This record gives sequence, C-alpha cells and structure tokens, in this order.
Amino acid sequence: MKKFFLLFALCAFAFAACEKTSVETPKGKLTLTSKSVMNFEAAGGAGEITYAFVEEETRVNQVTAIAVVDWITDVTVGDNKVTFNVAANNGDERSATIKVEYGSDSFQVMISQAGGAVSAEVNFTATHMGGTFYGKFIVDGGQTEGFNYHIIMSDHQPSLPNLHNGYTEYRFDIYAGETSEFNSEVRIPVGTYTLDHQRTNRVGTIDAHKDCSYHVSANNVVSNYKTCTLVVTEDSIIADLTFFNGESHHVEYHGEPVMCDYSETTYADVYPVSPFTSDHSFDVDGGYMYVKNHPSPVWFPSETMWLASFARSPM
Repeated sequence: MKKFFLLFALCAFAFAACEKTSVETPKGKLTLTSKSVMNFEAAGGAGEITYAFVEEETRVNQVTAIAVVDWITDVTVGDNKVTFNVAANNGDERSATIKVEYGSDSFQVMISQAGGAVSAEVNFTATHMGGTFYGKFIVDGGQTEGFNYHIIMSDHQPSLPNLHNGYTEYRFDIYAGETSEFNSEVRIPVGTYTLDHQRTNRVGTIDAHKDCSYHVSANNVVSNYKTCTLVVTEDSIIADLTFFNGESHHVEYHGEPVMCDYSETTYADVYPVSPFTSDHSFDVDGGYMYVKNHPSPVWFPSETMWLASFARSPM
C-alpha cells in the first residue's frame, strides 16, 4: 500500500513539473502610451512623449530620457511625459531616437524630420558679416525692452553705413533679448528672428522698415523684404526671404556671429555707435557744445534722439 501511494505522489510531481510556469507581470513596468514614431516638418518644433505604469503605486526608480543628437534639445522628463524640441532642418531628411528608461525597463521613440533642402531662386553665401550694436531699446513706456542689432551679410568687408561700392549686401535690423557690452566682443544672440511689418520692436523680430532691413544688389538696386526668417546659431547665420516681386533668396554665413570686437583697438566692421550708455558731463575748454532734441519719426516713431556736436573755437 505504501508503494502505491509513493508511486502516485511521484506521478503527481512529474505532471506538475511539465506544466508552463506562470510569470506575473512585474509591477511598475513602463509602457509607451503615445506614438512610437513621430514626424516633424523641416521647421521643427516641440514634441511630447507620454508613458504610464502598470502599477503606478509601485514606482521606485527615476525615469530618464536621452537623445544623442544635437538637433533634439531640451529633453525633459515630467509627470508621465517627456518633452523635447526639434531644431529646424536646412539639410536632408534625418531621424534619431529618444530612449526612455525606468530601471531595467525602457522603450525608444523614433523622431523623423523632413529635409529643408534649399529651393530658393537665389542662393548666396556671405563671406563677411558686420554690423552695429545700438544698445537698449525701450517701448510701451518702458515696460518692454530689447536690444537692437543691425546685421550686414555681404561678399565684401562692410565699410561705411550707406556706402555699397557695387557689392551685394543683405541687411537686417533685429531685436534680441540679450545685450552686448560696448567694450567687448559684440556677439549676435542665438535665436530665430522673423520680419515684422508692424514694427513692434519685440524681441525675436526684424524691423521691416525700408531703411532698416533690405537687400542691395551688385548694381546698387535696393529691394525690401516681404517675408524673412533669420536663424542665428553658434556658428552660422541663415536667412530665408522673399521680395515683393515674388523672388526668393537663401542667404548663409558660416562662422561665429560676432559683428565686431571692441575689446581691442581695431576698426569696427561698420562705424560703431557711441559707447556712452548713461548721462555724461563734459568740460569744453576753448570751444562750445551744441545739443539739440531731434524728433525722428522715420527711425523711431515714438522716440526722440539727443544729438550733440562739439567744436573748438578758432585760435
């Protein structure tokens, strides 16, 4: 009888050993709840990846996210989401992945972006870039302020403000949120600037006035922009613009966006503006000083400029 029960027990054990082992889904497993492939136009933009947990209350690890390409930036982990920005693409179509990890669990999202191959009627590569930093600009009764930079991209070394000498120039009057010091390197702030026909002088705009932003051809024909986007990076300036006759131009300058360097005694690319940024008093000996409050409806509709001239009396 004992042998019978022993044999039964062994058979039962063997049957149990042949069954599939049931593995419980690990608690806290990370799952993707948005698309695994995200497509962006050449202009780029903001993106968002969402995720969830099988058992939310078991969260113990920190969620991380990473992209290993420089055109996907500002990758930030938030509450059950990852946000990021895709830079504008002026080249061929491209793709990369963002990897999201939670402990030993992870998933990847493919980011694909259309190419922005240049299709303008005129493609121009500037060999020189210069300009003037005008300093702080205040509107709205002092509530809003920006910093005004006048940029010249050309195939020659810019000289006098309005002397073109048969060379090609593209000029842009931009408003940025960052300043430069008059006694140091004048670097154009990185960012995207768009043409503003309303002339609000807001940060991120290009003043569309005919005397502020325009193109000068090799035969000294001046044309104004209908549309324009200017992108400043750490090592280039790219402009895409159209004129009122429908013609489109693509302009590139490759190099650091430094207009001029006031840290050493050098002749600026363009006549520098006065380095005075606050009130000053002068002791004029043997001469006279003439100061005039000069309204300027063309350049600054709501502002006036104080002009000062100095002269020494004849000996």
